[in-house]
Amino acid sequence: DGGDGTGARSVSRTLAFLRRVASLPLGLEEARWTVDTLFDADDEVDAGIRAMFRPRMALGPLAEIGETSPEGAFAREAVALIESRVAGWGEETPVSAKLASLIAQDGWNTTGTLIAVPERRIAEVLMASDRGVAWRCGIVDHADLASALAKGGLDRVIVTGPSATAIRALLTSPATPPEVVLLGDASGSALLAAELGPLSRLPGFAPVAARAAAMQAALKRGGLDERLDAGESEFRILPIAQQRDIDLTREGGTYSGDKILLSRSAHRIAYR
Repeated sequence: DGGDGTGARSVSRTLAFLRRVASLPLGLEEARWTVDTLFDADDEVDAGIRAMFRPRMALGPLAEIGETSPEGAFAREAVALIESRVAGWGEETPVSAKLASLIAQDGWNTTGTLIAVPERRIAEVLMASDRGVAWRCGIVDHADLASALAKGGLDRVIVTGPSATAIRALLTSPATPPEVVLLGDASGSALLAAELGPLSRLPGFAPVAARAAAMQAALKRGGLDERLDAGESEFRILPIAQQRDIDLTREGGTYSGDKILLSRSAHRIAYR
């Protein structure tokens, strides 16, 4: 509220880390061991990837606020709370525990099961981890889900950290299998459920209405109404960032006429 853009970005990065870790498909300790093996170089790229799975490194910017900002007490309290919460996810995260129980079911640890995770780096870590090597399932990130579906031959898809990209692929692919499980944090699931609602009701989306309704139900089973202590993560804080100006009136030379300004959460866009 005070217009501290640096502090707001630190909070947003912290929340991104917390959501990523809560939705990891493997325990945090196993993820750290694996990432240390895969990305052991001293360059900024590998160091940044290692930081994705290390609370102290990810929480560093927020901890700095605790020392330099007038709101330092709140920042220090937040860092301590997050560290205590994440400390309990060494063996299993909220999502990895559910995923492991699903794969342990009869007939699920097969090549007919596809696991889709949010990011390419997480997919690489899962594939190289001990549990990933023991699983016979396919593993892709959300960006590659559509192409994986197109290959066919799947009995089910398990999506961790459901995103708009993954939902779009599942809704539109003619090869989506009959069984889809969505495992994710409650805040992200709530946003997706709100977007799926009109798709199940509006006539223009009739071809995907049945799938949209089924995915709403899957989101609910995957943690939409659950809290962190019950195995899911829910974070309800609006990211604060200073608006950036995008001027679309300058193309073709100097423009001195009237402008229309549209304000979005992160941008202010000027049109002729």
